[in-house]
Amino acid sequence: MTRTCLNCKETFECKPYVVRRGHGRYCSHACSDKGRSRPMVKRFWDAVDKSGTIPGHVPELGPCWIWTRGKVNGYGILAKPGHNSGYVVAPHFSWGLHAGKVPKGKCVLHKCDNRACVRPSHLFVGTRTDNFEDMVRKGRSVWQKRWKGICKPK
Repeated sequence: MTRTCLNCKETFECKPYVVRRGHGRYCSHACSDKGRSRPMVKRFWDAVDKSGTIPGHVPELGPCWIWTRGKVNGYGILAKPGHNSGYVVAPHFSWGLHAGKVPKGKCVLHKCDNRACVRPSHLFVGTRTDNFEDMVRKGRSVWQKRWKGICKPK
C-alpha cells in the first residue's frame, strides 16, 4: 500500500498489516526520529479526529474526539520525544493540555466510556475506586455481564 511520509512528504510502499498496527507513517528510521522531535502538542492534534460518534448514554456531551494513531488496550498513546523514551496515554495528555496536571494518585476517567476519546469535556479526574464504581454503576464489569443471565432477581 502506498503511504506518504509525515516528515519528508515522500511516498513509500508499506505492508497493510503494518498500517493496521498503527505504524507505517514514516519512510525510514531517520524520518521517524525527526517526526518524534516535532512538538508533542503538534503531534497530539495531528492524531485527533473531532468528528467521532455521539455517545448514546450521554448525548449532551457531544461527539467524541477520536485518537487515530497508535493504541494500547484501546487507549491512545503518544510517543515521548527521543528514541525509546516511552509514551504518554493520550487522554492524560489531553487533560494536561486543557485542565492542568493530573494530581498524583489520580486517574483520568471517561464519561463517554470510549477509550479512544480525548475530548476534555468527556474526561474527568478520579481515583481508581471512582473508576471501579463508575464501571459498576454503568453495568460494565465482567462479573455483572457474566451473572446477568444466571442470577435473576426474584
